[in-house]
Amino acid sequence: MAEDDLRTDQILALQDQRDRCLRLANAINDEQAKGILAQMAKGYQAQIRELLSEK
Repeated sequence: MAEDDLRTDQILALQDQRDRCLRLANAINDEQAKGILAQMAKGYQAQIRELLSEK
């Protein structure tokens, strides 16, 4: 049970990071920074998918 709780916490933290990156990307006008933030969001999403597939 503790392992599931840890995984859930990790997923929630990654979702927060992904969402933060997407919000920042939408709020700025620097195309290079937008691209970097979008890539970071994709990386967080990939980690989320990986954790969800381990269940």
